[in-house]
Amino acid sequence: MKGMLPPERYEVSGVIHCHSTYSDGMEPIPVIAEAANQAGLSFLLMTDHDNLAPLHELGEQWVGSTLLLIGLEITPRHNHYLAYGVSSPISPHLPPAAFTAAVAEQGGIGFLAHPFERGSSHLKQNSYSWEDWSVTAFTGMEVWNYFSQWIGACRSGWATARAVVDWRSAIHAPYPETLAKWDELGQQRRVVGIGGMDAHGVKVSVLGRKVTIHPYLRAFRAIRTHLLLPRPFAREVRADRQLVYDALAEGACFFANHEHGDPTGFLFVGRHGDQWVEMGQEVRAERPGEVFLSTRIPYVHQGKPVMRILKDGAVLAETDDCDLQAWDQGPGVYRVEVWRKGRGWIFSNPIYIRG
Repeated sequence: MKGMLPPERYEVSGVIHCHSTYSDGMEPIPVIAEAANQAGLSFLLMTDHDNLAPLHELGEQWVGSTLLLIGLEITPRHNHYLAYGVSSPISPHLPPAAFTAAVAEQGGIGFLAHPFERGSSHLKQNSYSWEDWSVTAFTGMEVWNYFSQWIGACRSGWATARAVVDWRSAIHAPYPETLAKWDELGQQRRVVGIGGMDAHGVKVSVLGRKVTIHPYLRAFRAIRTHLLLPRPFAREVRADRQLVYDALAEGACFFANHEHGDPTGFLFVGRHGDQWVEMGQEVRAERPGEVFLSTRIPYVHQGKPVMRILKDGAVLAETDDCDLQAWDQGPGVYRVEVWRKGRGWIFSNPIYIRG
């Protein structure tokens, strides 16, 4: 396979799932957008609760080098749903099958939000997990939610104090049950995985003063979703918006925790005869050993990463080097995980091999 290069893609990274003063976030959108620009985000997807007012009042726009896009989070008691590419709000009082279908009918895309959220009895925070697994009209799921996992780690006063001082102590990797469900759903259909920050800019009262414990700027340097685009941004909102949403709809993306290093340049592709197969794509193979899978990470100076190719959640191949290859072992959901110092770093979208 040497000398054979996959199609050229243009990689951009940004943050998905962010709240402002239009719902329960702590800052107005212009302030948040400027923090995103300062953090070097290529895009920021806002998702205030059941509210598209910012779309109509502020509009989508370029803020410096950051493309600001506005969706919403549909928030019934359970079954929260991130919706993008819609122009009309959708009632959270509808059943999940109806509101996911309504997003699709508007030409939008949607993701099951924090599906296995644990909540925190210590912080008196409910779990807003996904309950209705009968729905089908969704694009994908939020496989990793930073703030939700941070809340879930606050099980006692000591654990909360540690999490406030050191965010990383609370963030390990996507929950195993979320990864397992993603692999399971992928057996039947393409299910796009994304990483979300669920950024709120949380402030608490300390000795009568408001202290920000989750500032947006810092949050924007943690979990990002990286998109692989067919062409660079043109800095034209409508066209660039479509590039972002097309990549998300197709699963041409991976997500990573930037606290463990910059993953820019990560690659996961397959080769089936003279056909390239990329993240999010499906390919049919008559027998095992027809698809050559290859993955690569950027070189890291310290703390050798562990890179794995998985089939249906089980390890197919593993290395502590920067390159890894393997032949397929028949139909299944093939994806890559990269770990550093025992914590999750990079998670690819799958390549689906169908029989």
